[in-house]
Amino acid sequence: MTDAELTRVLAVYGAGISTLALVLSLLGLGWTIYRDVTDKGRLEVSLMFGRIASSGGAALRNVMTPAGMKVVNLSERSRVFITATNTGRRPITVAKYWGYSGAWLGLNQLKLRRTGFVITTLNLPASLDPGAEVTDWLDDPSEVATIRTLYASDTTGRRWRVAQSALRRLKRDIRASEEPSPATLGGVA
Repeated sequence: MTDAELTRVLAVYGAGISTLALVLSLLGLGWTIYRDVTDKGRLEVSLMFGRIASSGGAALRNVMTPAGMKVVNLSERSRVFITATNTGRRPITVAKYWGYSGAWLGLNQLKLRRTGFVITTLNLPASLDPGAEVTDWLDDPSEVATIRTLYASDTTGRRWRVAQSALRRLKRDIRASEEPSPATLGGVA
């Protein structure tokens, strides 16, 4: 092997090793950026229609009102429960639940207006550690009928949308509970 051939082999070997080192360092940099961007709190909002049952009897919750402390029985009638769960790896603070009701588009010329609303709750704002959840409720399930979109917002302003399928399922459950059963209509069950 001549000096020119040895030099060429060493140059190709060095270029291959440096290319491999560059690719591996870029992969490491990309992974670090991805991990840092996704390493934060994440909210998952779920809806449920029903009553809360307790093994010790009625599910009672103390609620502070302008008139003073009041005890609410969550087992006496059906309510809409909104649960926000932190599915991320960092703590997050849930600030509010809000959304839009009315028409989908919000075109004023066609008299199709959508109206924004904020749901006032007892437990918000709430700071959630990873895996923690906060549950609030609406006393009147009929308020859900006009809701088009529902969001939960954190303190950074990020909005977390409730899935439309969950909202449709909730509305369907509420309508089904309002329909009288055949036994109450005098039919034979």
